[in-house]
Amino acid sequence: MSWIEKRLGEVDELKSIVEVYGDIPLGGIGDVREAIARAKIEGTVLSPEEILDILGNIRVTDGLKSSFKKVKGTFPLYGGLISRFSDLRRLKSEIVRTIDRQGKIFDHASSALKQIRFDVTAYRKRIKRSLEEMMKREDLKPLFQEKLITIRNGRYVLPIKSDFKGHMEGIVHDHSHSKMTIFLEPMEVVDYNNELSMLLEDERQEERRILRALTGRIGEYHQELLRDLEILGEVDLLRAKVKLSQKLGGINPLVNRKGVVRLLGARHPLLYMKEGDRTVPIDIHLSGYSKALIISGANAGGKTVALKTIGLLSLMAQSGMHISAMEGSEIPLYHSIFADIGDEQNIRENLSTFSAHILSLIRILEKSDQFSLVLLDELGVGTNAREGSAIGIGVLDYLIHRGATVVVTTHLDELKAYGYLNKGATNVSVAFDSETLEPRYELIYGNSGSSNAFVVAEKLGFPKAVLDLATEYYGDQGSGASRFIRDIEGVQEDLRTEREGIRHLKKEIQRHRDRLRELVGRIRERKQQMLQQVEDSGRTILQQTETELKRIVEEVAKGGDDGVKMPKGELKRVRERFFVQFRSRGRKGRKVEGLRAGDWVRVLGLNRVGVVREVCNQTKKADVQVENVRIRVPLRDLERSEPQLHEDSAENEGLKYEAAERGVRSEINVVGLTVEEALPVVDKFIDDALLGGLEVVDIIHGTGTGRLREAIGQHLKHHRNVKRFGPKDIMKSGVTVVEFS
Repeated sequence: MSWIEKRLGEVDELKSIVEVYGDIPLGGIGDVREAIARAKIEGTVLSPEEILDILGNIRVTDGLKSSFKKVKGTFPLYGGLISRFSDLRRLKSEIVRTIDRQGKIFDHASSALKQIRFDVTAYRKRIKRSLEEMMKREDLKPLFQEKLITIRNGRYVLPIKSDFKGHMEGIVHDHSHSKMTIFLEPMEVVDYNNELSMLLEDERQEERRILRALTGRIGEYHQELLRDLEILGEVDLLRAKVKLSQKLGGINPLVNRKGVVRLLGARHPLLYMKEGDRTVPIDIHLSGYSKALIISGANAGGKTVALKTIGLLSLMAQSGMHISAMEGSEIPLYHSIFADIGDEQNIRENLSTFSAHILSLIRILEKSDQFSLVLLDELGVGTNAREGSAIGIGVLDYLIHRGATVVVTTHLDELKAYGYLNKGATNVSVAFDSETLEPRYELIYGNSGSSNAFVVAEKLGFPKAVLDLATEYYGDQGSGASRFIRDIEGVQEDLRTEREGIRHLKKEIQRHRDRLRELVGRIRERKQQMLQQVEDSGRTILQQTETELKRIVEEVAKGGDDGVKMPKGELKRVRERFFVQFRSRGRKGRKVEGLRAGDWVRVLGLNRVGVVREVCNQTKKADVQVENVRIRVPLRDLERSEPQLHEDSAENEGLKYEAAERGVRSEINVVGLTVEEALPVVDKFIDDALLGGLEVVDIIHGTGTGRLREAIGQHLKHHRNVKRFGPKDIMKSGVTVVEFS
């Protein structure tokens, strides 16, 4: 992964995190490099404020690590960045234990400081008590300007009226602005104030000693602190990239080394932040043989904006930033990007417009190569049009030959003609609405654009009389290149008209094709409905036939011993022979979800309702109890049904399958039967086996001439319930094994 792809990936990851978990805790970062550098010097004392700034950075790193622990998912790039932070818990603990958030050193920072501050408090109380007692004395009350204890020069004093200056012994430290009041330190508290001053100095010295020791500890961690500050800078920059990406609706572009430029819906980032969705997106393409775009068209039509857009987006991508374009955009990796945009004339430097452009081009031509992007605005201007065009064509030839990617804007017809005649260049025009006389700020590839100078001038209020004269002169002096371009653009317009006609025709064909598909679908649906109606009618007939057969059975049963009796099992064979012809042909059951034992279902192949006894999801089959028979049926041949009540009456007795009275055979012997005799027997045997829930059976047919074996094989090949069959023994082909689906 390249450096660029890694940086872009970091933006992707943090953007995903921020969108789900909110912004990361990054406030309060301070530039503490100078303080850390001083901390390395032995004997240096950092101020509490400087130490708190360092502590603030440590707290930010802890917050980032803590917030990332709450993130669910895999974010290897951002996680790798966070994991690089040092473990500074011990240093953090020492600072927090020593200095509070306001920068004051705690009493418990050292035992000496604690004792000093205790003594300071005691002396202050003693001084205040003495002064309060003096203010309460009756003989001294007239002396006081007001009953107030204050501090001057770090010593406790009393405000005395100036007129009574000599009535109390003490030291004058200050006087009021009006000089009506003096601030006197009575002699009774001078010794106490002296002791307090010495204690306060001891306190300052002890605090300095504590700060010096803490500064030394910070110096021991200077490498970790500087490295963490650098990482915080990376995270801060990464967060800024994410914020910009969110504002621009940015995407992570594909970065290639093939020189392919494919910017979809690209917007100038600064213009987009100012104008929002009013900014018109453009597509920029450069690939294959074409290494140069020649953008032409109306003044103020967006040529230079397009030029700057590709330059800015290229720089953004190579800086690891998302770009303001659509997904799928692709941009090459450039080693250098050169631009000559605007007028660099300078009177002091004796540079004309043309001279400034030439000097800029000299630097570009010297340094550009196949990994360069060159952006040239108004190539060839500032001099005679023919000479400027020749220089512009020479520059394009040279840069294309060196393999550089080139984007130029121009109004010169010769450069537009160059775009048509040179396979290494592509003409691009900025769209102009001829009806509203307004630019559309879109790019049209394969076309050169007209400058529309007369139209723009007229719109801006240029005198019409002058424009009329200019139009006449322009018509007389049209160059060969201009006529060549008009001819080409005429052919292109014809081609566009034809393409538009073909596009319209394709839409009509597609519309008719969709109508035909819809009609075929309706026909198929109607056909299915008709088949279903026929099948339902057939089932009705069969049910009527079954009712009639029941009646015949009852009559036969009433005949007694002398009456005619129907052979045992004959009724079942008759019914099965009819029903097997209607087994779910053309009818599929609905997909049964969540089927379980005890559910009532309809077996579509038999049109019978039964109860599910067991479901096997692996084989996608279910065991269903139908009347007195338990059969195994594919789930696709079942559909849910309402519960049914069965009467175990005598009339149903004749319809119970023989499988309920005896076990179902797993083999049958048809040796000695003709093909015509054997096939019905085999068919009946298969039906019994299916109803009995068997999955594999044997058919014994012998070897003989092989005619019977071949006929049974052909019959099995077209049976819908047979999964596979074959000889039981390769050496002896007298038995065929049949496996059911």
